[in-house]
Amino acid sequence: MVTDPDPRVVWQDYPAPVAGGANLGFIHSSVHGEYSRSECLPASVAELASMGYDAWVMGHVHRRITESDDPFIGWAGMGHALLFDEQTGRVTEV
Repeated sequence: MVTDPDPRVVWQDYPAPVAGGANLGFIHSSVHGEYSRSECLPASVAELASMGYDAWVMGHVHRRITESDDPFIGWAGMGHALLFDEQTGRVTEV
């Protein structure tokens, strides 16, 4: 059984954008669960875009996915993880 790890809706609690500044939002969100097994801090692309920020960078989904180009709304992804073995000194790409 999959449970919602954090169903709070928090995007609307972010501060208003600062005029003349770069406004970047960070949120650990799965949007509405499209790319994960459950919603985490749910927010739609339209809801995030309505805040007037220059970009939203999200965590929770481990793949690089762009939901919107203007403003940018998406996940940076994890890239490649490296595992270091202290015993052998070898590095393995995961």
